[in-house]
Amino acid sequence: MIHFVLSLLLFSLSYASSIAVKDTEISNVLKGYGKTFTDFLVKNIEGADYYIQTKNYSIIIKPYISWIGSDYNVCFELYSGTNYLIKIECSTVKSGEEIYGAIKTLLLRLGKFKLKKKDEKQIYLFAISRTEPKFSEYKVESQKGDVLLPYKKIKKVDKDTDNSVNLGKVIVVLDSIYLNREQAKNLFKFLLENYKIKQILIKTQ
Repeated sequence: MIHFVLSLLLFSLSYASSIAVKDTEISNVLKGYGKTFTDFLVKNIEGADYYIQTKNYSIIIKPYISWIGSDYNVCFELYSGTNYLIKIECSTVKSGEEIYGAIKTLLLRLGKFKLKKKDEKQIYLFAISRTEPKFSEYKVESQKGDVLLPYKKIKKVDKDTDNSVNLGKVIVVLDSIYLNREQAKNLFKFLLENYKIKQILIKTQ
């Protein structure tokens, strides 16, 4: 019993010391998502730093993100400083808007890691298209087919607004807006910061 309590205490203390985040492993998503995801975790997990193979750490986190047909799959593997696997936690979400919430929940389940609080921020998405909108709602996807935004109402406008993310020129096919690599990475980064899109503003030219 005493040995168990001491082990538990030592394990708890390890969380207060150095935490390393390995490069995010990706599958069926754009390559740029990996670095963006790793950067977000390092900047927002209390006490975290980038993993360097030659350094010693108390705790190591290995992140994963993939697109599996209709959902993002987000996983975290927790290792001891000696690279012994302690725990794995995973979650699936339908769109990029839900990833911040999934990260927060997963880190708590993984070991009560503290993620910097980010209040939800409502903004618009502005895009320019050569195609006249034919539907009242559109979803937003990357070239890989992952859904960054679920169906959102659209509004035709003549110009951008202050409270918006400007994507620039996009490709519209049926009820989907497709983003290039840079556009998708930038929107993914915004969504990780707990931004929520109120509406899509479309300017045609």
